[in-house]
Amino acid sequence: MVRMFLARMLCLILALVLGMPALVSPAHALPAPLSEETLTEKSDLVALIRINKVECVGATVDLRHLKPLLAYQAQAEIVEVKKGDKAPGDIVIIEFNELPEDEPGPYDVLYYPGEEVWTHLIARGPNYRSTWWNARGKLVQPSTMRKLPKVPNQSFEAPKPE
Repeated sequence: MVRMFLARMLCLILALVLGMPALVSPAHALPAPLSEETLTEKSDLVALIRINKVECVGATVDLRHLKPLLAYQAQAEIVEVKKGDKAPGDIVIIEFNELPEDEPGPYDVLYYPGEEVWTHLIARGPNYRSTWWNARGKLVQPSTMRKLPKVPNQSFEAPKPE
């Protein structure tokens, strides 16, 4: 009887241990993109922005891979506004994070110094974040620099427009 009880307990423990990764691992499918209408509705600011500077402000830990992921702040100048209480010339700070290398899609939006892009943003305190992974709209002016700082407190500035 004790032997049967131990055998059942062992089976239960094995089932839990072997089934646990399925319970804690994230889904590997990219969520559906939001429509333009839904993005605009959910956003606090919809604007054409110019990224003046991107700074690495620290790192967070990717719990799945146990690796650091860098955190960034982009200083963006408002060029044109479709929705929101900002005006051309205003400066906003956009927070975003480095993406894990093996993820199936872009779960965050990256911004590069010098680019001008339409984007949908949601307020996060005094700063902003992208509303959804497809929050980047039409790229008006590409960046000449497609890299981001790799050390906290390091920043890359855009060349001054002529």
